[in-house]
Amino acid sequence: MSHHTKKQKQLERIILFTDAVFAIAITLLAIEIKIPELHQINEYESINSFLILIPRLIGFVTSFLVIGIYWIAHHKIFSFVTDYDRKLLWLNLFLLMFVVLMPFTTGFFFEYTRLRFPFLLYSLNILTIGYFQARIIKYISKAALSEGMNIWLSRYIISRGFVPGIIFIVVAIFQYLLPDAYVAISRTAMMITIIPFIVLKKYFAKKGVDVKNY
Repeated sequence: MSHHTKKQKQLERIILFTDAVFAIAITLLAIEIKIPELHQINEYESINSFLILIPRLIGFVTSFLVIGIYWIAHHKIFSFVTDYDRKLLWLNLFLLMFVVLMPFTTGFFFEYTRLRFPFLLYSLNILTIGYFQARIIKYISKAALSEGMNIWLSRYIISRGFVPGIIFIVVAIFQYLLPDAYVAISRTAMMITIIPFIVLKKYFAKKGVDVKNY
C-alpha cells in the first residue's frame, strides 16, 4: 500500500469518526426529550404535558440546526484536506468535544429558560465550536494540509461559523440588562441569526464563492 493510499484511508477514518460524533450529539438531543408521565390518562392531561415539553422541543430544533450547520461546514472543510498531522487531530477533537457538549447545554438552557446563566453557557458553547472550526480552517491552509480552498471560501466558512455564537453571546449579554420578566422574551432575538447568513451569502457570492453548495 502506497503512502498516499495510507493517508487517504486515515483521512477517511477521521471523517467517519467525526460524522459519528456529530450523529451521536444530534441523537442525544432527541434523547433529552423525555416522554411525559400522565397522572391521568385523558386528552387534557396529554395536551397539557405536551405543552410543557414545548421549550425542550424548541431547544431540540434550534440545536439540531446549529449542529447541522457545523456538520455541513466540517464536511466542506475536509473535502479540501489532503493530509493531516497531530495538531489537526487535536483541533478536530476539541471541536468535537464542544459539539458533544451541546446536548447538555441545550437541556440546561431550555429547562431553565427564565435564568440568565444557562443561556450564557449555551451561547459560549456555540461560540467555542465556531472558534475551533476557524482554527481548523486557518491551520490546514497554513500547514499546507489542503488543496483548492481559496482565501474567500475560507473567510466565508469562518464567518458563517462565528455568526450563531456571536449573535447568541450578544443576546446573552443583553439579557443581563433587562428585568427578570423580560429575560425569556429577549431570546427571540436569536432568530435574527438568519439575517447575517443572508448578508454573508450575497457578499461572498460577489467574490466568486460557490455559496449554493454550502
